[in-house]
Amino acid sequence: MPRNITNRDCIKAVTKRQKIYDADCKGFYVSLSPTAPPTFSLKYTCPIRKRRATHRLGVYQQAGDGIEAREVAYWRIAAMKLVLRIANGEDIAATAQLAQQAAAKGLMTVDELIDLRIAWMRRLVPKGREKDGVTLKMRPFKKAWAEMAGHLNRLVRPRLGSKIVTEVTKGDIAQLQTDILAGMFNVRKRKPEAGPPISRARHMRKAVSGLFKWAAQKDYVSASPCITILEKRPSSKPGRGLVKHLIEIINDRKRVVLSIESTVLIATSQ
Repeated sequence: MPRNITNRDCIKAVTKRQKIYDADCKGFYVSLSPTAPPTFSLKYTCPIRKRRATHRLGVYQQAGDGIEAREVAYWRIAAMKLVLRIANGEDIAATAQLAQQAAAKGLMTVDELIDLRIAWMRRLVPKGREKDGVTLKMRPFKKAWAEMAGHLNRLVRPRLGSKIVTEVTKGDIAQLQTDILAGMFNVRKRKPEAGPPISRARHMRKAVSGLFKWAAQKDYVSASPCITILEKRPSSKPGRGLVKHLIEIINDRKRVVLSIESTVLIATSQ
C-alpha cells in the first residue's frame, strides 16, 4: 500500500539503492543510496512533448547553524507547485533551461517584466486633487489591477514567464492562443457542448498586448510582438453571405411573378 515519505526514511542508513514514492503527491519520490545524500525528484509527463521525464528537486537537509531545513515537507510542497505548473501546460524542463540562459546573459525575463508591470499598476496615487492642504485618499493607479494581474499570472506567466523579453515573438503568442482554444492550457473542466474557451483566449491577448505595449513605452523592448496576433474566431451572426442568398431568393420570386404576369397579358390580349 502506498505511503508518504517521512524524515525517518531519509535519516536511516541503507545498504543498497532504492526509491520511495509519495502517496500524497503523484510522481514525487526520494532516491536513497549508501554513498549519496537522499535526493528528491519528480517524475511527470510533459504536456507539450507528451513524454515521461524526471525533474531533480534537491537533497535532504536538516536544520543547523545558519542552515535552512529542507526536509520532506519542504520538497513535497515544491513538487506540488511543479505539478500545478505542469497541469497548466508548462514544460518545466524548458522553463528551467531558459531561466539558466537568461541568468547567464543577465537579461530580463517575462516573469520579471510581469512583476514590474503589476507593481506599476497597483502603486498608490492620490484620488483627485488636493484642496486646502487636505490629504486625499489613495487608490491603485489601475482600478482593475487585480483582474489584470490575474490574467498575467494565470494565462501568460506559466508559458512565457521564463523566456527572455526581447526574444518573445508573435509566433509564441499565437501558439499560446492556439493551445488555449484547443483546451490544452490552463483550462478548467468544461462541458463538451461549451465549445472552445474563447473568452480565456481573449483575456490572454489583451493581457499580453498591454504588457508589451507598456514595456515598449518604458524602453524594455524596442517594439511589441503583438502587432499581428491571430485573428479572432469569425462571428456566427448572419453576414453578407446570408444577405446575398436572401437577395437571390427575392430576385427568383420576382422573375416568377413577372413570368406569370407576362403569361396573363398574352392570354388576355388574344
